[in-house]
Amino acid sequence: MKRMIYVLFAITFIFATSTLVFAGNGETPGVPQNVKAEVYSPSAAIVKWVPGNPLNQTDFWVYASSDNGSTWIPLAGFAYKNADSCIVYNLDSKGTYIFKVLARRFDRGITYYSKFSNVSNEVTLLPTGFSLNQNFPNPFNPTTVISYSVPSTLRVTLKIYNVLGKEVMTLVDAEKTAGNYNATFDASNLPSGVYIYRIQAGKFSEAKRMVLVK
Repeated sequence: MKRMIYVLFAITFIFATSTLVFAGNGETPGVPQNVKAEVYSPSAAIVKWVPGNPLNQTDFWVYASSDNGSTWIPLAGFAYKNADSCIVYNLDSKGTYIFKVLARRFDRGITYYSKFSNVSNEVTLLPTGFSLNQNFPNPFNPTTVISYSVPSTLRVTLKIYNVLGKEVMTLVDAEKTAGNYNATFDASNLPSGVYIYRIQAGKFSEAKRMVLVK
């Protein structure tokens, strides 16, 4: 009977794959196959896989990456012997994640690991609230990126003003579904100085300053 573990928490250290002991033929658990991931909640994802052959694993470990695979963090918990999925909680609600899985087997005091599975598809979690982030880079010349988040479908405007309050550009004026967004501001045709960008989404409104230096 297949089982699913429901509480997994990301830990803060990196478990280097070089410390894993990959067993030889006959001892190695089968490599998990066809790993996929889906959004489960604003701060959780469900990871699914097909157990590999041979089916001699004791359990499975799920690894997560939020930087496109540059670093991988193991989760402080594992899926049981016959599991084919698990729910990963406590993820960053503004993050984009990929996952991979390995099988583990205990035998007479020795732990054996399968090779890692394929890397899953990307999962971008949904924000739980509104936010407008500081542009990056700042100061900038001549382009910068403004990121923002909306928790539900709303009409969103993102406008740029000079210090006198005059509108100089509209970056966004559209209906947006829940998600995290980036808007690029190109100030090639504007003079150096301080500019203000303001977001309006439903009843939410916020403004921040940025500096153009040419």
